[in-house]
This record gives sequence, C-alpha cells and structure tokens, in this order.
Amino acid sequence: MKYRVGLVGLPNVGKSSIFNLLSQKAKSTVASFPYSTIYPIHSLVELKNERLDELEELFLFLFRESLNKERLSKKYESFEFLDLAGIVPLDGEPDQKKSDMGAAFLSHIRAVDVIVLVVRTFTDESVESQLNVFVDEHPELYSLLTHEKALKDIDREFKDKTSELLKCSDVGLAGRQTPSTLNNLDVLFFSERSPSLNREKKEEIISEEINNSRTSYNFSEPILELQLVLLTLIKSDLEIISKLLSKYVKDRKTFSKELSILPKIREELEERKFIPISMLSSFLSLPEEQKDFICKLGLLSTKKIVVLGNYGSSKSSISKLSELANWTEKYKFNFCSINLEAEEIYSLASTEEEKKEMREYVFLKNSSVNNLLDTIYKVLNLRTFYTFKLEDMKGRKYSLSNFSPNIEPVGGEIRAWFFKDNSSLGECVSQIHNELSDFFVSAHIAESKNFVRQFMTDNSNLNVLRTGSKNYKLKGEEIVQIISSA
Repeated sequence: MKYRVGLVGLPNVGKSSIFNLLSQKAKSTVASFPYSTIYPIHSLVELKNERLDELEELFLFLFRESLNKERLSKKYESFEFLDLAGIVPLDGEPDQKKSDMGAAFLSHIRAVDVIVLVVRTFTDESVESQLNVFVDEHPELYSLLTHEKALKDIDREFKDKTSELLKCSDVGLAGRQTPSTLNNLDVLFFSERSPSLNREKKEEIISEEINNSRTSYNFSEPILELQLVLLTLIKSDLEIISKLLSKYVKDRKTFSKELSILPKIREELEERKFIPISMLSSFLSLPEEQKDFICKLGLLSTKKIVVLGNYGSSKSSISKLSELANWTEKYKFNFCSINLEAEEIYSLASTEEEKKEMREYVFLKNSSVNNLLDTIYKVLNLRTFYTFKLEDMKGRKYSLSNFSPNIEPVGGEIRAWFFKDNSSLGECVSQIHNELSDFFVSAHIAESKNFVRQFMTDNSNLNVLRTGSKNYKLKGEEIVQIISSA
C-alpha cells in the first residue's frame, strides 16, 4: 500500500516546483500564471533509511568476495506524491459557484492520506499572489479573516490582564448599556493609567485603544493565506455534514450513532473556524471505530495536515516564514519549510564539506526535504520493518532462517516496508502480498540493530532470532522472514 500525499494550496504558491524538487522522474509544469496544473500528477518519492543502508553495507562487507553493489537491489519505501491544482477558495454556495473547477479540485484531495498545505512566504513580483486577487474580489471576507479574528485572539491573550485592570477601575459598566461604538470585548483595552478620570473620558480612552489595536494588529499574508485554504476545506466539510444530518434526521433510529457524533463535530468546527476535524477534541476523543466512520465520509479536514512554508532568500521572506511558523506552533499544526531557490544552489555543491557548510547558512538552515518526509511519516503514525533474500550461484535462497556468514551469495534484495503502528504481523504481511497473509504459518524475526551489530563484531552464526505468530505485534525496525504454506 502506497500512502498518498497531496500538495494543496492556492495557485502560484510553488506546489509544482516543490513537486519537481521531490520527484526524481515525473515533472510538473511550472508557470507564473494560475492553474497551470489541472489534473493531478503522480510521482513516488523515496524515504531514505539509514538502517537499510547499514544492512547493505553489512552484506557487501560479509560477502565481498561474491557479491557486488550492482547485484544487491536496495528498495526504500516511498510515498506517492500528487501535485494538485490550486484550489478555488470559498467559491460561493453550490448554486452560485463561478465554475465547476473548485468542486473538481477539492475532489482530488479526497484521494490522499496526507495534505501538505503549501503556503507562499517567498517574495517574487513576477508571480502574482492569488491571495491578493481573492482579497480584491472578496473584501468582506478579508475583514472576517482579519479584524474579527484579531479581536478573538486579543480576547484570549488579554483575558488575564483584563481581570486585573477591571479590579483597579472605578468605572462600572455593569448595569449600564455599553455605548454602540464598543462591545463587551472593548473593555479589555481599558488602561489603568488614568483611574482618576471621569466615566466619559475613560470610555473615550477605551474606544481610542480599541481602534489603535484593530489598526495596528499585524496580519501576515502567509497566515491569511493558510487560514483561507483551511476555511475552504472546512466550508466544504460543513456543507457535507449538513446534508448528511438532513438525511439522518429523517430516520433517527437507524442513524442514531451518526446523530450522536456529527452535531458535536459540526458545532466545534464552526466555532474554531480554522481548525480541521482531525485536530478537534470532539473527533480526537472518539473511539477508533467511530473515527474510522467519520474518516470514511469523504470529509477533507479529517486528513492529516502538514503546513509547508515555501520561502525565499530575502530578509522579508524569512520574516514571513517566522510569522507562519509561530502561528502553526500556536495552533499545534505540523510545520516544515523549503527554500527552493537555495536548494537548487545547494544541489550544485560538489563535496560533502561544501554541503554541510551551506546547510548552516541562514537561508538554508530551515529548509529540509528530509524533514518534510519524516514529518509525513510521523503524522501517519508509521513504522518500518525489513526483509531480505540472498541467492547463490546454484539458485539456493537465503534469509533469516538459514543465514550464515559462510554462504556465497551472488545477488539478492533488501527492502523496507511501512506499516501502521500497533499492527499485527498478519496485517503487515498483507502489504507484501495477499497470498502470504492467506497462507501464513509463522515468521522469523530479528532486531535489525542487533543483527547488524552481531555480524559486524564477531561474525558468528545468527543468535538473535525469534519466532512470531500472525497476531504478533511488530514494534518497528525488525527484520522479518515470512514462512507460508503457499
């Protein structure tokens, strides 16, 4: 099973360029205009594995007289990346959409396991920002994304301080209607610097501080862009949930389970606005069976999400990246970053010393393809096991059960396999081949670390082997040999 990763975001944020950096084969069209990609482009991207490299080195060392690197196949596990078209943000109600593109593009996201949400933090005037285009078309939504959200953020940040300020105040707004220019939140900005002023003057100060706070609050374009894309995904989910609830309420007895779960998720989804279903407490607190049910409804924000900042080599770009990183940390999103321009220069370095030195530069230290792949691996809750098979000139095959440093293999294969944490051996084996699972008898298992250490030190026969049944739970990093009756 290949886990699918979709590059998602507004047009012109660099998704195709990132796809080309990751991909070794398939190439996506890169253009400075929106929607240069219409249909998804696929490519397998390997996740490098140090333990698999160690196994390769071990076999090439032990059998250096008979085996060479060209005859020993090494296969890393890989993710299937999809370069998806830029989404059409908040494209109206179903009967008022500008085109079918928005719905079609969102449907491609439903096919992936992880969303890598690419956010533009680079500055390049030759590539038009679609956020600016959207804001020009929907100024009312810009107000929603900025001022109202700012006040809610400020409300949380100043709550404790406000309590102290109000205790010091001799202004009693309680029992009196708040002036129309102020709301209940406005008292949060009252200054304790002027306790002796009369009521009217104090309210004037409060109003002035409110206006200053609203106009001076810094709204970073990358943050607005990220919020806009999240709102688009969540808006689609809310529409689906509403349709499902309209259907379920007609037969409450049959859909009692659904009616006990979905309203709570919808309520929290509406309340938290930018937070996807996969991060809501109403979802995370569900038993695994009910989580699986929700995930099968085709809701976009049930997917695991990794935010990827696409930044450049200017100070303003680094500053924007920092703002985006702080926002994602605050709201507990997984975050990675890539500097495409610097990565291209880095690829031209000829020595390992040059590469190591370049990685310390301020414009490259936060850029890492490996970190992105490792983060995807972690959010999917994956582990890895290994298999190997060797063959000598007479066609005899060797694995854990008959492995010895005295054999003379001339070819073979070593391979890494992903599996979900806490999976049984039977579930892991089915990823290799369905027949192996159907005709499973037992398995030989060795800790890869101990296996490498033993043969690198004393060259003795294998003594780190154990046997596992179909229900055995792999922990990860084991070498496995399947015994089947097929």
